Amino acid sequence: MHGRLAALLDTMGPGHARVAALATAHPGPTLTAATLAALADTTVATAREVLATLVAAGAADERGTATEQAHARYALAGQARPVLAARADPDDVDRALDRLAEHYRLRAAAADVQLNPWRWRADEDGAARAHTAQDQNGGPWFADEGAALGWVAAELADLAALATRLAEEGHPAPWWLADHLATALVALKPWEVMATLYRAGLAAAQDEGHQVATALMLQRVATITDDPDARKRHLDRALILYTAAGHHPGMASALQTLGDHAAQTRDLERAGELYRESIDAHRHIGRARGAAISERKLGEALARQGRLVDALALFTRARTTLTGLPDADLYQAGRCTQAAAATLLDGDPDPATLKATEDMLRRSLADAARGGRIHQQAGMHHQLSRIAARRGDTAAARAELVRARELMEATGHPDLEQITQDLHALEDPHHGKDASR
Repeated sequence: MHGRLAALLDTMGPGHARVAALATAHPGPTLTAATLAALADTTVATAREVLATLVAAGAADERGTATEQAHARYALAGQARPVLAARADPDDVDRALDRLAEHYRLRAAAADVQLNPWRWRADEDGAARAHTAQDQNGGPWFADEGAALGWVAAELADLAALATRLAEEGHPAPWWLADHLATALVALKPWEVMATLYRAGLAAAQDEGHQVATALMLQRVATITDDPDARKRHLDRALILYTAAGHHPGMASALQTLGDHAAQTRDLERAGELYRESIDAHRHIGRARGAAISERKLGEALARQGRLVDALALFTRARTTLTGLPDADLYQAGRCTQAAAATLLDGDPDPATLKATEDMLRRSLADAARGGRIHQQAGMHHQLSRIAARRGDTAAARAELVRARELMEATGHPDLEQITQDLHALEDPHHGKDASR
């Protein structure tokens, strides 16, 4: 391999040989022609030629074929890496990493705007540059939510590897990526990748001394932190930083996530206070969507206190707001549907209410499936299994749980454990809790 590849590089010509050598600067397990083109500052056509040559020489493998969501991916052979890396100029490698960071920054920002046009971003500059780059290159890179989510899903392992490498280099890009990828990560729930990106993002934001980015990363890290006290410290610190920066959207968001923590630790009175503060803060700055999300969360806290009528009224009002936005937020509207269904199922619904709840869930499930939201789909299948179990239809209940497990298995999310337990309980009544509860 060493001799054949060295000879191949000598016959390639200096331009193509440089591109081939720079392929080793990509820290992830695979890369696409578009990624290599950005890395080497060349055309996609040239990158494809180089990759095809490496595949023909046995120095790279092609993984899959091109689709609308993700281009064909290539993995360098382990034996080829040292030969190629030896030809790469160290200064060129440093510049290549900067170009790669910018490539992913802009595409992650474009994907996020497609998935979540409502949220505020700490990396406003990256979002603006992504908008300009798309205008200059013929329009949107992602035609719809499915294309945006598909790109993120295909790039996850490479994005995590890049964030780790850039964090080691002291580069700010990890927090840019963690900022713009948050919506997709919520939908896909790749637990280990989330942990890697969020921790690298926090380190990068702190190194840069960016208050708002640090606060946002503290909130992100709190979502993957098991210890309740550590989560609370992260969230308290985030609110302090947002307040010091005078960043009102962040302050409203931090109050909401502090309410989440209080609810998770069963301090429902305090959770209600914080959610009400968040609702007021969001309304004060004209953010109806943020206020609606806090209303839904307040409703969940009230439902746990037995105030079911008040809770259902909040779910309905929040859902109406979310579906009435100029760009309807179907994901958060689906969360309202799930919350209402959970509240109804925790009671003793009559057959008509049970049927209405099932119909409501199935309509929202179709929206979640069209948007590729894996975790939400699994949650709805889980709730549908409870409805089937209430009717005594064990086969249907099992089928819904099996589908929920299939969706969640690829994510590594902790909710998979509860789904698995409920499936075992359905198959063996002596195992764990009754699945109908």
